Amino acid sequence: MHRFWRDSMLNGLAARAAARRRGLPGSERLFVIGLLADIGHLVMYQTVPELAATARESAERDGKALDVSEREVVGCDFSEIGAALADLWQLPPSFAGAIGTQLCPRLGGEYGNEAALLSLARCVVEAERRNQSSADAAASLEADIWPLLELEPEQLADIREEAELHLAAYVNLFFSSAH
Repeated sequence: MHRFWRDSMLNGLAARAAARRRGLPGSERLFVIGLLADIGHLVMYQTVPELAATARESAERDGKALDVSEREVVGCDFSEIGAALADLWQLPPSFAGAIGTQLCPRLGGEYGNEAALLSLARCVVEAERRNQSSADAAASLEADIWPLLELEPEQLADIREEAELHLAAYVNLFFSSAH
């Protein structure tokens, strides 16, 4: 559980850093959306843990994206569950719109920019988890995301650095009673 929330915090921090880099107002809103972007995985592991584990194992074994495996095994992916929860919780429509299309931001319509920021943030989390360079991480993002982001691939390193710089403080804040 600690790893889930740590990654979620990094995701939120990266989304906020990218929003700031673009000069967007409401970067704290992007932090919250980023923090909740992966909540669908938490729900899967709490409600259908065997299916979620099977999907993860299948993705790793077959070398396919986890969301593809989730749709095959569970019938939906984490982003769909997260968007449904955001709607259920009556969060602003931008939350559900961005969370639900983070895997394919060009389908996000009016929330495409926020979805692209979540996609970039997810890239930062994955790069940190895999100990991957920022340049390699930027290259792994689909080319059609960069125009939505209105950022250059070279900026990912600064976004990642800012997010990782703040991560320890946030982890200490959220988990101080666990130490």
